[in-house]
This record gives sequence, C-alpha cells and structure tokens, in this order.
Amino acid sequence: MAGQKRIRVGVVGVGRGLSMGTRGTLELVALCDTWEERLATVGETLGVETYTDFDAFLGHDMDAVILANYFHEHAPFAIKALEAGKHVMSETAACHTLAEGVALVRAVENSGLTYMFAENYPYMVFNQEMRRRYQKGDIGEFKYGEGEYVHPDPPEAKLGRSCGWDHWRNWIPSTYYCTHSIAPVMYITDARPVKVNGFVVPFDHEDPSMCLTAKVQDTAATIICRMNNGAVLKSLHGSLRGHGNYVRIHGNKGLMENCRHGDKMRLRVWKEPWEKRKGEPTEVVYKPDFPVHHGDATRAGHGGGDFFTTYHFANAIRTGEPPYLD
Repeated sequence: MAGQKRIRVGVVGVGRGLSMGTRGTLELVALCDTWEERLATVGETLGVETYTDFDAFLGHDMDAVILANYFHEHAPFAIKALEAGKHVMSETAACHTLAEGVALVRAVENSGLTYMFAENYPYMVFNQEMRRRYQKGDIGEFKYGEGEYVHPDPPEAKLGRSCGWDHWRNWIPSTYYCTHSIAPVMYITDARPVKVNGFVVPFDHEDPSMCLTAKVQDTAATIICRMNNGAVLKSLHGSLRGHGNYVRIHGNKGLMENCRHGDKMRLRVWKEPWEKRKGEPTEVVYKPDFPVHHGDATRAGHGGGDFFTTYHFANAIRTGEPPYLD
C-alpha cells in the first residue's frame, strides 16, 4: 500500500465510525455527528473538520463517505452522498425497508460510483480460508450451510450500548440483524438467497438480560434460506446464551467449519474415510493466516474484518471494480 494516493474520506458517526476511517490509505478529513460534545473533542484531537449538518458535511472536499450512523438510517444518507458525487461504504444494515433497498440500488447504478456494504464477518481469517478452499473444490459443491452470530450481554452492557427507549437496538425486529451470520456463507460459496423463511425465539420475560433493559424485540431469530444453487442455509442470530460466531459449510465431498472449542479461529476440514484420496487425512484442524496483510489484519477489530472492509473499499475506488459486497 506504500506510495498509493490516499483517499480522502468523511465519516458519519464518532463512535463506531472512528475505527473505520483511519486505516490503510484512507485519509480522514471530516466528521459528522449530532453528538456535539464528542464530535468537538474528537475533531480537535484528530485535527479534522466537524459538522452536525449532513448536507454541509457533503460539501467538504473529499472522495468518499463512510456511514456509521444508526442501523436503520443508512440508505437515505447513502443516497444523498452518492448524489453528491461521493463513494460510499455503509455499515449494516444497508436499508431499513424494501423500498429503501430499491432506491439505494437505483442510486448506486445511476451514480457510477463505488458502494460497499461494510459487513465485516466474511473477512475473519477462517472464513477467508474457507473461501479459498471452496474455490479450489476441496469439499465439492455447496449443499448446506450454517451461520451463527450469538451475542448475549448482561443488562448493564445492553443499557450502556442502547441509551433511550427509542434506540434502534431496543426495537428492531430480531430477524433484521442477520448479515453477520448469512454473509460469511455467501462469501465462501458465492451462493445467494432466493427464498427466505424466518422464525423468532420470543421475548423471554424471565430472562434478566432482556426484562431489565429497554428492549422489546424478541430474543433471537432463525432464518432458513434456499440458495440460488439449490443449497439450504440456516442462520441463527440474537441474544441466546453461548456467545460465539460459527460458520459451517457442507459440500458433497467434505465439510469445513471453524472450531467451537478452544481457539475458535481454527478451521476444521473433514473428509469421509471412504471418500478421501489415499494418504489424505480424514480430519485436519489448523489455524490459518490471512491471505494478505496478516499483521495489520490481526491487530484490527472483529477478527480482522475491520481491516479488510476498508482495504477492499479503497481498492474498489481505485480500480473501478465493484467490491464483493456491493
């Protein structure tokens, strides 16, 4: 990355956004937020311009905008930024309604600019390794997959993260936060959902981690997807006990999954004894390296995903090629 021209970016959101706009060849030049006290402090510390008005922020001299505002607000902001001639990387979710999704796609297509969905879980080290092995044909054709994002927290952590009754974390339907579990399977296999059905685990009035907070959403959700190659995907996400992020891919020649015990960044690959090649082990468990920039990725948040979202966003802007999650 040395010697590459830096891409000037503005970030919306002085919480999560600060971990996204200062990596690699991105140059942070402006910040926007309605949290005026923190905005002023961070802006002074980083020496960048600050804005509380998004329209004024879009007038700043910059190449791209990173959206790390509230979960349900991204699409209108992204559309405005694209119309103002800025490349966009958006935190999850890309849109809040189907109508917003249609409007966003049209805005991207009309702009000719780069839009990237900053879903970071596909870029965890075991998921990138599973993609590499799947593309080589190691486990054959994708038939069934599972993605899990299970994230319980004590009441005080939930209250600290979602202040106020109307904070999005308290009321979004439990099916909505599904990208951390579905996107890794899509990335590994290049398969996409074409049919979807979902179920919720209802709100548990006996669970203090739910009833001692402002949450009104259900505890968790399971989504079943039929993929475009005929495979089936099961997604599990929510506040059940047993924190963990797991991905499991069944092919017609083997299985890959990250380990559920010990170091969960390890990968397990299984071949049936009667089907494997001579001399090939039935089971292999190992911890892979990132395919590129291993040191930088290892130091980044979300298992390296925070490095690779900005890395691929910058590459997409430079090359004009759409990113994988566009």
